[in-house]
Amino acid sequence: MANRSLNRATLLGNVGNTPELRSTPQGVPVTSIRLATHSLVKDRDGRISDVTEWHNVVFWRDLANKAVNLLKKSTRIYVEGPLKTRKYEKDGNLRAVTEIVADMLIVLDNRKQPDEEESEEENE
Repeated sequence: MANRSLNRATLLGNVGNTPELRSTPQGVPVTSIRLATHSLVKDRDGRISDVTEWHNVVFWRDLANKAVNLLKKSTRIYVEGPLKTRKYEKDGNLRAVTEIVADMLIVLDNRKQPDEEESEEENE
């Protein structure tokens, strides 16, 4: 038990971009968004300011389709999933990006949402 660990991110925030559905070369649906979270921070002089943190969130398979159908810029959502860091090369430079690979998505806006059972039938 001493070797157990936990890799789980839980975020509640506002979508920064409208997601677009892409597919891997194998045909797996994927989309990504930037998610803004806010916190209040007090500086040394006692002034309080709103600080925005941006997070990269990736949705795969059925959750990617759901995200594309339900999300748009400024939609308020709750998302959970493990953190993953991937490395890639761009212009000869090695880069790294850390993302939340979402396995749960809850839309918190008061907009009417499609019935979940209908959405599942459409994906089959």
